[in-house]
Amino acid sequence: MNEGNNVPSNENFEGTNSNQHTTNVSSNGMNVQEFLSEVEQVNKESFKNERKKVDLKEVTYNPKPGKLPEEGEELRIVPPLEGKAFQKIDFHWKIGNSKMVVCPLQYGRPCPICEYLKNQPSDDKTKQMEAKTRYFLPVVIRKREQEGPKWWGFPKTVLNVIAGLYKNKYYGDVSDIYQGNDLEIKFPADADVANITPVPVKTPLMVDESGAPNDENIRTLRSLVKPLEEVFIELPNDAIVKILDKANGNVQE
Repeated sequence: MNEGNNVPSNENFEGTNSNQHTTNVSSNGMNVQEFLSEVEQVNKESFKNERKKVDLKEVTYNPKPGKLPEEGEELRIVPPLEGKAFQKIDFHWKIGNSKMVVCPLQYGRPCPICEYLKNQPSDDKTKQMEAKTRYFLPVVIRKREQEGPKWWGFPKTVLNVIAGLYKNKYYGDVSDIYQGNDLEIKFPADADVANITPVPVKTPLMVDESGAPNDENIRTLRSLVKPLEEVFIELPNDAIVKILDKANGNVQE
């Protein structure tokens, strides 16, 4: 007799047979293998559907020499209503015919490309395949506000330039929706690195005809920032394996 123990045993339940639980699992619950197989298929279909909906040209900003107007462009950081503005993603670049592959390792999941590189000698080819970090901020391009916010991706050098503006007492929070600064970006002749300078006059993110803050348009613009994970989608493990195999010439018909 176990006095003070209120935890019931199987014997307390009429009609319960402990052996039945182990021998007739499929009759008492779902077919686990079938369920997991269907879930895997759903995830693959969801990935395909989401990927078709994303046009990177529409939702990303990637200024390059020779592709900007000679006078440059002005941007404004758009703090999203939900989620963080500043984000980063690790990419594997140019794996075979794939321009970029999001590295799952940063999300705590195994990455077939990283695992492959562990067993390869270090040379120019493997170094090029290593994951590299890209930094992102959502911006709107002035005079093209109708296009909505875009994710501006840049390297660490640009990140430090922007961080320097925040540290500068004359500018401070350049992303403030009421008292922020537009950023002018241009490439000097024959330069690979862009010049980024803040417009001195502080302005609201969006204004009405009188130049006053337009709160409705500000909120709308901020709500249109697409979650970055929906822009750069993490591929399923088997899809990454196929990309890697194809890059290494190991594709089996």
